[in-house]
Amino acid sequence: MIEFLLFLALVLALGWPLGRYLAAVMRGDPMRSDLLFSWVERQIYGLLGTRPETGMSWRGYAVAFLLSNLLLALVVWVIFMIQGWLPLNPDGVPGMSWHLALHTMVSFLTNTNQQHYSGQAQLSYLSQMTGIVGLQVITPVMGLAMVAATLRGLLGGRQAMTSPVPESPAAVIDVGNYWVDVTRATLRFVLPLCLILSVLL
Repeated sequence: MIEFLLFLALVLALGWPLGRYLAAVMRGDPMRSDLLFSWVERQIYGLLGTRPETGMSWRGYAVAFLLSNLLLALVVWVIFMIQGWLPLNPDGVPGMSWHLALHTMVSFLTNTNQQHYSGQAQLSYLSQMTGIVGLQVITPVMGLAMVAATLRGLLGGRQAMTSPVPESPAAVIDVGNYWVDVTRATLRFVLPLCLILSVLL
């Protein structure tokens, strides 16, 4: 019981400062950590071919979200099916059947995390690192990005975008840049938090 109360007290104590920090990250506020993260972020934006100062309409943001989910889904599905031929498989675990791989991928992509497979006996180290843990880290960040975009849309957007269709008010609302939101939240919030928690564990 004492452990539960201590954990609850810790969560309540950290909720306000972590919430303020996360809000600043999602707003793109200048931070002391910019020296550490900005260079890495610029490299990622270059690889993605996105300009961080360019916002998106809600349609563009939704398309980016759906495309990133589709790409992740295909990559993880294939990894599960061909894991027997991939590295980091010292136990020689064979590839999953297409339907078990599909079920497992969808389960972790949607954060339902239903394990219909036999734990570590049916997954290689690579599959666990990329397919299971990778999805458990990146998909909540993608959901967080969607929440931030939704709030920006409800609050009128960050700024007016130049719209090719002036009579369409939905086209001029800047809800942010999906790739920037996901990159910043991952590098500046989720990965540092994962690192701290993993050291504590």
